[in-house]
Amino acid sequence: MILSLFSIVLVKPCKEAEKGIYTISEIKQSYYVAKNQRTRVLVQSDLDLNFKDQIQVNSLEPIHTDDNFTLFSFTKYNASKNVFYKTRDVRLIKKSTSLKSKLYAYISSQKNSKVLLSLYYGIHEDTIDEIYTMLGYGYISAYFIVFNLLRHI
Repeated sequence: MILSLFSIVLVKPCKEAEKGIYTISEIKQSYYVAKNQRTRVLVQSDLDLNFKDQIQVNSLEPIHTDDNFTLFSFTKYNASKNVFYKTRDVRLIKKSTSLKSKLYAYISSQKNSKVLLSLYYGIHEDTIDEIYTMLGYGYISAYFIVFNLLRHI
């Protein structure tokens, strides 16, 4: 009885997403996650967005994808992160000037940006070797220092 009462109070249904102004909070390989005060939405756009950029979301639809044979469900994955809606219809309102966005722009402009983005932001691409992401920060830093020293010799 007590557990039933707790579940009524603590379990809240997902909120209906609304059109409006959202802020980019996560960057992934092929999509972004934006949020406002109430909800989070998945943004699929060709725009070059950065952390804390403000966008206008003009239309929303529920996320539904077909499950694949590897038992991974993109819909369930996003639901576990409280993301239930997606959009493709966005317009950039304001570019961010925050330290986080400047750091991301600087790292993504570097020569080894794919490895660095994988290590620091979790943006994994298929073109980089898995060894880089498995090593961790300390080992990968030592690897690049030794690699650069050997290249100058």
